[in-house]
Amino acid sequence: MTRPQRTIIIMNKRIVVVSGASKGIGLAFVKYHLMSPVPTTVYALSRSRSHEIDILSKQYAQSPSSQIHHVPCDLIDDNSIFNAVNVIKEQCRKDDEKLGIDLLVNVAGILGNNTTEQPGPERSIGSIQRNWMKTSFEVSFPSINYFQV
Repeated sequence: MTRPQRTIIIMNKRIVVVSGASKGIGLAFVKYHLMSPVPTTVYALSRSRSHEIDILSKQYAQSPSSQIHHVPCDLIDDNSIFNAVNVIKEQCRKDDEKLGIDLLVNVAGILGNNTTEQPGPERSIGSIQRNWMKTSFEVSFPSINYFQV
């Protein structure tokens, strides 16, 4: 009886970008991907650097498999977004990594434009307008019925 041959899969380093990474759900995604058995470089985007991101940066500074880079980015400022993209490209070149992103986790969001003229349809979970939300989902994802009654 012959033994089956083993196949060894060599996985390249995965590139993950997380917006809203300084706290809450975004920070949880950052931690999750850093602990992955697959070598991962995480680009943690946020307006400001948090204490937790600093701790993770020190913890993974000498890691042979996973790395974290904080990238300042304010999602309401186009120049900030362009700068963040350039920082990620440059860091990938320095690390001799591919320039493709394997996963983008967008946790940061904007509710309206924060003005009295056009405040947006909601400011908190309690003020979400069900009909506006339903229409938004129907336009974006017409084949899925989210609001069955």
